[in-house]
Amino acid sequence: MRTRHALGFAALVSTIGLTSSFGFADTAVDAPTEKLKQSNAAQVTMVASGAKRGRIDGDMRLRYPGFEQTTIVASKGHLVLITMESVQEPNRGPVQCSCSSYELRADGPPREVVSLKRLTDYTNGERTCNHPKAAADEKGNIVWVYGSDGPVNGQNQNRPNTYAGILNEKCEHLASPQMVSIPRDANDGAPDISYLGNGRFVAGYYSDGGGEAVGFPEPGGDYSVAMGLSITGAGLLPELQRAWIAPVVTPTNIGRPTVAALSADRAIFCAPKGPNRPSDSVECALINTAGGAEIAPEARILTKNEFFKGGNGGGNGGGNGNGGGRKYFNQPTVAKVGDNQIALMAVESNGMGKGTNMKGSNVAHMMMIERIGDTLSPRGTIVGAAAHQTHASICVGGYGEQGATAVGVFSAAPTGIGRASMAMVQYDNAAKAFHYDPSQDLWPAAWYGDSGHLSNWYGRNPMRQGRDYMRCIGGVENPGYHQPNGYMADVKTFFAAAVHGRIPGDEKNSLFLSLVPGHMDKKPLPQNPVPAGETPNLDPDTSKADSNGPAADSGCGCATPGTSSTTGTAALAGLALAAGIVISRRRRSA
Repeated sequence: MRTRHALGFAALVSTIGLTSSFGFADTAVDAPTEKLKQSNAAQVTMVASGAKRGRIDGDMRLRYPGFEQTTIVASKGHLVLITMESVQEPNRGPVQCSCSSYELRADGPPREVVSLKRLTDYTNGERTCNHPKAAADEKGNIVWVYGSDGPVNGQNQNRPNTYAGILNEKCEHLASPQMVSIPRDANDGAPDISYLGNGRFVAGYYSDGGGEAVGFPEPGGDYSVAMGLSITGAGLLPELQRAWIAPVVTPTNIGRPTVAALSADRAIFCAPKGPNRPSDSVECALINTAGGAEIAPEARILTKNEFFKGGNGGGNGGGNGNGGGRKYFNQPTVAKVGDNQIALMAVESNGMGKGTNMKGSNVAHMMMIERIGDTLSPRGTIVGAAAHQTHASICVGGYGEQGATAVGVFSAAPTGIGRASMAMVQYDNAAKAFHYDPSQDLWPAAWYGDSGHLSNWYGRNPMRQGRDYMRCIGGVENPGYHQPNGYMADVKTFFAAAVHGRIPGDEKNSLFLSLVPGHMDKKPLPQNPVPAGETPNLDPDTSKADSNGPAADSGCGCATPGTSSTTGTAALAGLALAAGIVISRRRRSA
């Protein structure tokens, strides 16, 4: 009897509901739609494990740190990572370059389509594939550059040369690497590259010839060198040619360049300047990238300025000196912010660790450079806008609910302890000032992070020199944006970062791919990273700005490195569990 009454009541309610929906349609409100899940954490994929990666005993200079100096590029709906991989194989150099590719999908996290495809196969040498860097054109050509002391025409080399080749989004060679540096009995490597448009790229490398300079490309002297690379041909058989070459910064003892295309015929080129290590200053030049060899090398430099000036005294460090203190500027990275704006980051050192394995103090500086015609002028600066001051670097993309341009300051601890993080720093044009709120704009990017510890232990000059390179890109389109059951459907664009860090118990650093929310529907308080595809710890009521609970002691609810999270032991346990999940799913030994 109770069953019949219950069914009858349910039927009555259904009938009333149908009557309401049809009889009163002119006054009914729209049915509520499912609320998008809020993405409030970086999503992390383990690309490859550092466990037993390469040599784990023997000469430390031949061991290498597992994975390091990974470059990342977006091309044809894929994220492509080119990395230095430690290897231990008969008759092979101790480090080679490998390539992994991930397809961006609308309905799920990035899917691996290529895993550590070997790009180089050098038999002899110690620096057989170093400092890979890449940029892509709109046709899917990925031009990658690197340094290698591997054999040339069967002859062993004792110094590296710079090479460039073309890949596609599946890590397939479209044009085999060829030497693009000028042979001059120098260490030629540490390249950078940026896409200009119309199949043309601007690149640069450091040429350490030592001795007295008599003029590039003659032997002797140290230079940071710019060059133009062009793709000719089409389809499956493109070719790469060097169109021009010009020395830009000299003297320089550690002149690893950074370069950014500004337009079809202009680029900014920056490098450390000074005869000693650490370098005194950071010098930048506006380069004319048009044409070919018909333009004289010196005519390509339209203007040149020392924007961070250091040394043993004499200024303020922001343009014309260092204020009488002991300051040295190094490790520059440059990124285009707008048509006439460029962000320049450099790391200041007091030089107290010079010549030893005892590190001096570092602090990160960032400056906005304004381009007016063919001149470059310094504007606003900010000091210390990084979770970790040493080895920080930058990339640019949309951020927040309006998608306004932000500079992502990407960093990790040089001790190898703690998490990689990305600080989103924006610029007020009216006030000519940078601004960022550590409690709102500092995103933990991965569970582990190492910007220099194992790189200092292993490789060239072990226990004396060594650093890793933090690399990221912004403005990566999310195909799942506003799609039914879309992946991170409230995020329009990502910042994508390659992270190196050692999982406790492993011998070497693993490689991770991190996607940090950029342009999003609602800006949340950043939370701990989660494995890619896992549901983040959602805000129970996203309409309330203060619903994420109290902040940590540092004023950051995201538990910045060196502080405790607001949820104490539970948060740490959850972080460990998340890391365990992704490691168990993604760990591989090769």
